[in-house]
Parts: sequence; C-alpha cells; structure tokens
Amino acid sequence: MKILVFGGTTEGREFAKFLVSLGTEVTLSCATDYGEELVKDIPGVEVQVGRLDEAGMSQLIQSCGAQAVVDTTHPFAGLVSDNIRRASDQSKVDYYRLLRAGIKDQKEMLSPGVHWVDSMESAIKILNEQSGNIFLTTGSKNLEEFTQVTDFRERVWLRVIPMVDSLEKALALGYAAKRIICMQGPFSESLNEAMLRAAKSQFVVTKESGSVGGFQSKVKAAQAMGAEVIVVMRPIEKEGYEWSQLSAIFRSLLT
Repeated sequence: MKILVFGGTTEGREFAKFLVSLGTEVTLSCATDYGEELVKDIPGVEVQVGRLDEAGMSQLIQSCGAQAVVDTTHPFAGLVSDNIRRASDQSKVDYYRLLRAGIKDQKEMLSPGVHWVDSMESAIKILNEQSGNIFLTTGSKNLEEFTQVTDFRERVWLRVIPMVDSLEKALALGYAAKRIICMQGPFSESLNEAMLRAAKSQFVVTKESGSVGGFQSKVKAAQAMGAEVIVVMRPIEKEGYEWSQLSAIFRSLLT
C-alpha cells in the first residue's frame, strides 16, 4: 500500500516513520526546503517539496500512486487541510486527518495571567491597551498583522523558524533585526525563560499549538518570569483522529 503524508510537522515526521515500520511505501509532502531538511534522512520515506494548491495536490496523489492520504498539517492551516481533503475526494482515495493532542493541564492554563482569545486581532487589541515588551511566537504568517501593535518595532521580539523567507519578511515589514530570533523548536522551559529574560518581556503571544509545539513549556516559562500570556485558540476541528486512533486504523490496514 502506498501512502501520501502531507505535513512537515513533528507529527508528520513521526507518523511517516510509523507507517514505514509497518512495511508500507510512504511519500511525505512538505512545503519548504527547511521542512525537507528535517525529514530527508528518514529511511524509507520519499520526500516531495513545494507549496501546492488543490490541483497540485491532486497531481501529486496520482503521480505517487497513493492509495490513502494522511493530513498532518498544522492545526491553524485550515485552508491547506481543505485543499488536501478536496484533492483526496477528487482522486478517490481515502483521507485521514491526524489531530494534534490538546492541552492536558487545564488548571495551569486557566490561571489569571493567561488570556485566551479567538483571533490575532483580539490579541493585538490587548497589547495596544498595555505597555511593555512582547515576545511573539505565532510564526511568520501573522507578522503583517502584528505591525498594528503600537510601537511594534521597539516592543516586539520575534521568534521564527530559521528560514530565509521568514527573516526577509520580518525585516521588510520593519521589525528590528536585533529583536529577531531564528530557531527551530520546540524549546525547553529553561531556554524559553532565558529568551524571555533577554527580551525583558511582559507579554508572550502564542498559538494554541499543543504539547507537540512546546506550548506548555512556553506558558510555564512565561509564568516563571512574571509575563502574561496571550493564547490564540486553535480552530475547532470536527473531523479527524487522535494518534492512538489513527495508528490503530493503519495497523489494521497494513498488518
């Protein structure tokens, strides 16, 4: 059985490894060259690189002879998941969505210093009602929105993955070079604390990325440093499988 996995996420890499361990042929599609660097050494996995629209996804499904598609893209990449689902339907192959694990320690995440908001706009509104430095960890896609933060060039520190495109975008938008950190996570609580201390951050802005994305370590570090956390909640996904469920499905299919 040939399986196509979409996503350069941690889950995508790990699920591709899992499928190979079951003896199947796996193609892993990731959007960027940087994503390829993280997956190219996985034995038994063929890597395809490039951002694809729905038509490109359909073409890839057909060209690699996939009999099933697994969507492990980021929880906030809703448009990408919609395209993968439609491409799978068009190609008449089974589509499976792998859901990222949620946050387990709800008590800690509901403390007074953690603000849950439903949009980037709501996060920006809170920041514009306050003063103090901001440690922004929402990724390069939302950088333009956060230029709406008052005095963003002086207040905002960025942490983005180490890609030339991300750095060039941040600089072009006017973010200060001395306040841009290019590193690949997830990060330990102690390393997060060190970065927040260096940035003298009063606020940390993050997406609800889940434990795989280092969310809890980030929140704990902020709390230890006395910084408030603004969490942009992930979109609610009505369909999909948790890791244990999806792995059981494929064990049944492939063994």
